[in-house]
Amino acid sequence: MNISALILDKLYPILTNYSFKVICDIENIIYFYSSKIMIRIVFIENELSYYIEMGKKDEILYPLSNSILKNIFNSDLKLENATKETFVNNLCEIFQKVEGIAILNGNIDGFIKHAQEEIKKYNNNLGIKQLLNLAEHAWENNNYQDYIKIIEKLGIDKIPQVFLAKYKIAKKKYNL
Repeated sequence: MNISALILDKLYPILTNYSFKVICDIENIIYFYSSKIMIRIVFIENELSYYIEMGKKDEILYPLSNSILKNIFNSDLKLENATKETFVNNLCEIFQKVEGIAILNGNIDGFIKHAQEEIKKYNNNLGIKQLLNLAEHAWENNNYQDYIKIIEKLGIDKIPQVFLAKYKIAKKKYNL
């Protein structure tokens, strides 16, 4: 059974209990909606890649990640890197829990807040990694002035020890 059929066979009956309808079922995407909530399930079967996004109807959709499952649903169930059967079965289980039922009923603000925090944290970490890569590139090119500026922008108290040691060396070399 393909993933689309599996979703419609197992998950859709649960969603219909909360007045969800299928709005779109094309190739690798299925959209479900109710009067308050939109759910998008995306799958690329040949890559064994499946994910779900949820949000208020006609607003931004946010991914339901393993960490959100753990923090909001108090669940160790996995959606990422799962087989299609596990993915669908875990979705079914999630949406039959108290927290999942609340979301299906439209109480999604807690999920959205947590998802936004997770995205912000990811973006901050990505920005830090990019700046550290720029600093490393400046160091390798003996561009101590740029290295110092980048490290100071990051904050000396927030950088790994090896970058701090290089920062001290760069300060000495730049001031010569």
